[in-house]
Amino acid sequence: MMNPKDLNKMKKLEKKLKNKKQQKYIRRRKNIEGEKLGKPKLPNSPFMMFLELLKIPELSRKEFSLEAGRRWQSLPEDEKKVFLEKARKERDQYERELTEWEAKMAKEGRYDLLRSKQKIMYKLFLPRHQDQQT
Repeated sequence: MMNPKDLNKMKKLEKKLKNKKQQKYIRRRKNIEGEKLGKPKLPNSPFMMFLELLKIPELSRKEFSLEAGRRWQSLPEDEKKVFLEKARKERDQYERELTEWEAKMAKEGRYDLLRSKQKIMYKLFLPRHQDQQT
């Protein structure tokens, strides 16, 4: 038999779990909605770009991951620099595209799809900007 204190703890844990599940569902729904509305995709990291070029046949997934990590660590800096530079360029392009997309979503009133900092910025400055134009 559970005492009231344990029962209360259990109820709190159940509520916390329910909230986590709801947050996960909401986050997933927003991701799907963002994809449908043309949200730019996050670019690959330098290591992922390296992996795309790496071909090691006859290895299990675990062995492949270990070998790929070893090869990346032993890669000379000048060769790594190529991947790092490409990733930086793709990241810059992604940031520009994402900012444009978020501005479009803000104009449509879809603040729920914006990153937290952008939500604040667009809610504060967009209405003032629209008032000045009219």
